[in-house]
Amino acid sequence: MQKADARICYELDPAGDVTLVVTNVPQNLPRNLASVQSEVLAGTSQVQNSSTQSKGTQAKALRIRASTKHLTLSCSYFARRFASGMGEGVELKSQGSVELDIDHPNGLAFLVLMMIVHCRHRRVPRVLSKRTLTHVAELVDYYQCHDAVEVFSDMWIKAIEKTSEKLVSEALDWITISWVFGYPSKFYETTRRAIETSDSTITSGGRPIPAVIIDKMNKERCSFIKGVIDDLHKLNFELIKGCLNGAPTTLDNNELCTYTVLGAFTKSLMELELLTPKPDAPYAGIQIWKLLQDCKSMNSPAVTDPSSSFAHDKCRLSTRVTAMLAAHKSPQGFDLDAQPFRELREW
Repeated sequence: MQKADARICYELDPAGDVTLVVTNVPQNLPRNLASVQSEVLAGTSQVQNSSTQSKGTQAKALRIRASTKHLTLSCSYFARRFASGMGEGVELKSQGSVELDIDHPNGLAFLVLMMIVHCRHRRVPRVLSKRTLTHVAELVDYYQCHDAVEVFSDMWIKAIEKTSEKLVSEALDWITISWVFGYPSKFYETTRRAIETSDSTITSGGRPIPAVIIDKMNKERCSFIKGVIDDLHKLNFELIKGCLNGAPTTLDNNELCTYTVLGAFTKSLMELELLTPKPDAPYAGIQIWKLLQDCKSMNSPAVTDPSSSFAHDKCRLSTRVTAMLAAHKSPQGFDLDAQPFRELREW
C-alpha cells in the first residue's frame, strides 16, 4: 500500500464544488481511490483499524471532492443544508465552493455511501461486515438517502443475514439495519432475540432505533418475566396445599410427596433469587431464555407409593412447572409493516 499523503483527496466528482473532510479513517490510505482495497472499504480487513499516529501528531483526515448536485438529489439532509438561506448555501453561492467536516465513527462507511451517491458503483463492495453495514445504515438514516442505496442494501443484507446474534448489542445492530433498510424477516427475528436475551432495560445505545420500538421491546420483556414470576409464586401456594392425591392426616407417602416437591421448588426459587424478595421491574439480571431454561430444569425426587409406582407422577415438580409454563407463549418479534412502525417508515 502506498504511503499516505498529508492531504489525501478522493475525487468523486473532479468538478465538484463541495469538499467533505472526513475524520476517523485509516492513516495509511493510498493516495487515490482506485488503490483502496475492497476488503478495507467493506470492513473485513484489519487495515481498517489502523488509525494510529505518532504521539503529538494530528490524525490525517480524508478529503472527498463531491458534487452538490449529487448530494442534494440523493440526500434530503444535504438538500436542506445547501438551501439558499442556510450558512453553507450562502457560502456556496458567494464563493462557488464549500467545505464540510464529517465526523462519524467509521469514516470509510461514509466513503462507501458517497461512492453510491456519486454513482461510483463499480468500486462499491458487494459484501460488508456487519459492523460496517450497521454504520452505513446509521449514515443512511442521518442523511436520509434510503432510495440511493436500496439495491446495495438488499445485496449486503442477504450476504450476511444468516449470522447469529449471541449478544443483545448484535441484535440491536441488526434491528438498526433491518429498520433503516426495511427488511421485515430480520426485523422480526432480531426484535424477538433482543427481548429474549436482554438482562436489563434495553436501550438504543445511540443507534437510530425509534423510541417506540425500544419501549415496546422493554414492555414485552417485563410483561413476560412478570407473568412467569407471578405464576411461580402462585404455584408455590398451590404446592403448600399438599399432594394432589389428597391431604393426609398422618405422615405418610402423600405428606412425604408434599414436603419433597415443595422443598425442591423452594430450593430452586431461592437459588434463582426469585422467592424473596420477589423481583420487580426492570428485572435486572433476568434473561427470558435463561428463566425458561431454569424453570424447565426444575425437578423433585420421585416418591414411591405401595399402591402404585405412578401414584405421584402428576405431583412431580417438573410436571407442575411444565403445566404452568404452557400458559406462557414465548415472546414474539415485531412486524415491520404493522402500525405504528409502518407510518414511521414513510421516507
